[in-house]
Amino acid sequence: MRETLARLVEYRELAVVIPVLLAGLLGGVFTGRILFRVFFRSRKHFLQCVRYLYQPEWVSLCLGEFWRDVGGTLRFFVWLALALGGGVACLFLSIPLVMRMSSLLAH
Repeated sequence: MRETLARLVEYRELAVVIPVLLAGLLGGVFTGRILFRVFFRSRKHFLQCVRYLYQPEWVSLCLGEFWRDVGGTLRFFVWLALALGGGVACLFLSIPLVMRMSSLLAH
């Protein structure tokens, strides 16, 4: 994998770098969209989880929402990590494909 990244850095052509970055970005967005319905019931539930991110835990404790706060925060960060992981996986999987396509087009 490091050899592939080194070759990509040596290439430095926009024709190679831009498709790889786009594949990573689209992979992350696609993974996030698919997993959104798995982790959150609705957009309102998602916004409630985001609210728990910014609300201090002691406020949640005083309101009797401490475990909802912990669960919502955990749910958000697991969803975010999986979406970013999907993007990174697409990024690394697309490097050999794009390099092979660019070498075929160069000949």
